[in-house]
Amino acid sequence: MTSAWVFAGGEFNVDELSADAISEADTIIGVDYGISHCLRLGLVPDILVGDFDSIDAAVLNDKRLVGVPRRRYPARKNSSDLELALHGLSETTVRRVVLLGISGGRSDHHLFNWLLPLQADWPFAVELIDHSVHAHLVSVDYPLLQVPAVIGQTVSILPMPEALGVTTQGLEYPLSGEALAHGSTLGLSNVADAIQISVSVSAGKLLVFRVKADTAKATE
Repeated sequence: MTSAWVFAGGEFNVDELSADAISEADTIIGVDYGISHCLRLGLVPDILVGDFDSIDAAVLNDKRLVGVPRRRYPARKNSSDLELALHGLSETTVRRVVLLGISGGRSDHHLFNWLLPLQADWPFAVELIDHSVHAHLVSVDYPLLQVPAVIGQTVSILPMPEALGVTTQGLEYPLSGEALAHGSTLGLSNVADAIQISVSVSAGKLLVFRVKADTAKATE
């Protein structure tokens, strides 16, 4: 599956992602300040996207970025830089998009980033990674998620804004054709009891969060 790794300008620590998780065939996109995250990880983006109002000019002039295509947008626009990057990927053959640098900072930016999976019926699978979780979008276009888990790992399922026919396997508290309404906490803090979990829907969208171990302990 062809993948794109999109680095936004929120909080990002280099230990959130191993550089060897990215293959040579994958596309790397630096979105405004997210360009700095790429370079700190030792990655040179294939595309730079944004109005570049939040990144230092010295970074944009880094010799490693010479010749890298730039999609520059005006500061006054109707979409965020990250949303524009996703729409650009919609016109490619990429089938998996991983978003990083999407949390922290201003709460409104944080929430808008995490709600982007709702913005369109994206023609690719969407994943979101930050310091505490690795999340996957499940929708009618990608209705079945099967991912590895650690027994005892916290797993949460969030409807966006609602999901029907939610069925799970590999969780201590299984769901069987459940309807999850907007704002429901029914899917909060479930527990993996197998080394693989599956989540499916018949209608709507949801996010499946696999919580990282150190974060789960800190919030118990």
